[in-house]
Formats: sequence, structure tokens, C-alpha cells
Amino acid sequence: MNIFFLDTIPTEAAWGTCDHHIGNSALQATQLLCYLVQAKNLANGPDPLLYNWNGKMYPHLEWLLENNSNVAWLNKYARYIFSCYEERLDKEHKSLGILEHVVDQYLQPLLDDFYHNIYDEDGPGIYATCTVPKMVIPDIFKIKSQEESTFEDVVKSYRTWYALEKADAEWFKYKYGRPQWLRDIQDNSPLWQSKINKKKETLTVTHIPIGMNWADAEKRIIADLNNIHFPKQWEL
Repeated sequence: MNIFFLDTIPTEAAWGTCDHHIGNSALQATQLLCYLVQAKNLANGPDPLLYNWNGKMYPHLEWLLENNSNVAWLNKYARYIFSCYEERLDKEHKSLGILEHVVDQYLQPLLDDFYHNIYDEDGPGIYATCTVPKMVIPDIFKIKSQEESTFEDVVKSYRTWYALEKADAEWFKYKYGRPQWLRDIQDNSPLWQSKINKKKETLTVTHIPIGMNWADAEKRIIADLNNIHFPKQWEL
């Protein structure tokens, strides 16, 4: 269970998720909220509409249990990522009804407490009163600006991991274009440029007809890579 914390703002975190991941991200957010209900014993007996919790204390479930601000953040994220799913894939996610059920039946009092007693409309956002989520990513991508990680550190870490470890897959696409933060990370990463150069070499050998001039060949390579973003010096 892993929420991609790609921004401190939950709607921006959802929007930054690629098309391939939004379906599973919506599912996992809904599952975590269902597990929260069961972990806090908010349901009066079994509820067949909830995703059944196996009792495992996932890192991001532990985070939800820490305070109502975290619950409000994930609820906002989940609501928006379902909207992204419908807008990008032109269909409704089957878990949307479960999310609406779990919020309406069990979590609304927690959300009311947050918005009435904790949330500052003039403040920096929901995340300001959230605790810092755990990073469920390889250690090499974890960033710390001080002794204890901040929420901003978590976002930088997830963005770096997402941009450098996930973005070179063929299925990694955005209907409306890649986020600027992802492009910036890639443009300044020797690791990313090395990956692109290896793809270029492979495609040059396997996809370019004999006799094609280099300008046309480079366009063919970029077309074949489709949604892969090249460093600026490669752009035509």
C-alpha cells in the first residue's frame, strides 16, 4: 500500500500521477480509508461494502491513525484522483461508490472535526497540520533537509523516485502532458540522461532505415519513445 506523495497539496499530488497509476492509486486510497474504519472500530459490526482489512499495519495506515488532518488529506486526494481517472480514461472507477460510502457512513465526523476545529482557511493548506508520511520508496531516493524529514522532503523524495525510476516505462504517459517538476528533475539528472542515451542507441540500431538522414532519424527516435521527455538539447 503506497500513496504517491507527489505534492503537499492533495489535488496536485493526484494530478501528478501518470495515467497508468491513477486507477490503482484510487483503489489504494479507498482501501486505506476502509482499513482506517476497521482499525478504529468505527463500524458497528461487519460491513460487506468495505474492503476487508487483514490486520496488517501498513505505513500509510499508521499515518492515517495519527490525526484527522491526515484523514482529510487522503480524502481530498482520493476524491480528486477519482475525478482524474474519469477525465483521463473516460469511465468511472468501480471503487468510487465505496469511497462515498465509507466517508458518508463513518468518516464524516472526523472530517467535520478537522474542518471546524483544525483547518485554517488562510493557512498554507491541509498538509500544514498533517504529520509527516513515511516514505515507502528505496532509501537511495529519500531526501532529508534536516535531522527529521519534513512533508516537503517526502514530496521531493517521491518526485525524484517517480521521475527517475518509473518514467522510462512504455506505459508511463499523461493525457495532458508531463508535470513541469518531473521534466525539471529529468533535465538535471545524469541518471535520466544516461537512460535516454541508451534508448537512443538501441532505437538507432533497430528502428532507423538505412540511408535515413540524421535529422529525420532523430525525429523517428523521439516519435518511437512517445511520451519520454528528452533534455532540452534534444528537442526539435
